[in-house]
Amino acid sequence: MTITLTIDSLTHLRSVWLPFIQAGGISVPRLNDQQLGDLTAVKLDLFGQPCSFTGKIVWFDPSTVPATVGVQLPATAQTFRHHIETLLTQEK
Repeated sequence: MTITLTIDSLTHLRSVWLPFIQAGGISVPRLNDQQLGDLTAVKLDLFGQPCSFTGKIVWFDPSTVPATVGVQLPATAQTFRHHIETLLTQEK
């Protein structure tokens, strides 16, 4: 199953970006049966630019509603990581 997330503001991007995860990660809503270590497909719409990747679930936050998981970007998505980090250096 694919997780879909639309990010249309820098505020939203800052709230879902997980820089503490090696290679970077995105916090997305958790699907019921996901476990740490599972691979999951993520389809992002980042300011109208589509990006899809498959990453590993490396973090859980059950305190949010809905619960979220941290999906680690794969090595093949490092150009996308750089793009996110560039966006986050723009005006706050």
